[in-house]
Amino acid sequence: METRRSYDGWIGRNAYDQNGEKIGEITDIFYDDRTGRPEWISVKGGLLKGSTFVPIHGSQLHPGATEDDDEDSLRLAFDKDMIKGAPNVDADNDHLSQMEEQELWSYYGYDYNADPKLKTHGYGTNYTKNRADKDFEYRRFDRGTSEWRDVGDEESVTIQNQEAQVVSTPETVRLRKYQRTEMVPVTKEEVRVERSTDMPDSVQDERTRSRQQQTR
Repeated sequence: METRRSYDGWIGRNAYDQNGEKIGEITDIFYDDRTGRPEWISVKGGLLKGSTFVPIHGSQLHPGATEDDDEDSLRLAFDKDMIKGAPNVDADNDHLSQMEEQELWSYYGYDYNADPKLKTHGYGTNYTKNRADKDFEYRRFDRGTSEWRDVGDEESVTIQNQEAQVVSTPETVRLRKYQRTEMVPVTKEEVRVERSTDMPDSVQDERTRSRQQQTR
């Protein structure tokens, strides 16, 4: 059975520039309301100061360079100098401001005010080409209920259709922090029964039965 990839696996992985040089660690993923899918990552540490936003489109999966890497590491479509010079944006916020978004679009050569009907969504002609997250599973945000839903659910399909009717007027801002799939920790209680080595099992069993009768 084929295991489908999701964006959850990128969090905590390394990001590399287009030449294979390590940039930093992927800390968050941001979803674009206009396209209906994750479109940006924030990278921190390594060569960077603070959180730096980089587009996902044009990226490729990076082969493991060290024991800490695996196929979920990401090679971005820009060189290290371009990424280092990107506007610093606070990735701790769930939303970016419109001004921050416009700065990011402008810096990477995108058109923030592009016609919403365009399939490129302002990301340029290369947007429709293959990228590292091709066929990834992800969650979709429903603006009507402000909830994240798994893509593929029947309920989700209905919501997507409703959402398409609302998108005729552009959102004030587009990017929101992507909500990962919740992982519920499983705890296991261990019960250990110890027998005394000072007496035979038959004596211990007899004493146990005696105690049970006294408590009845």
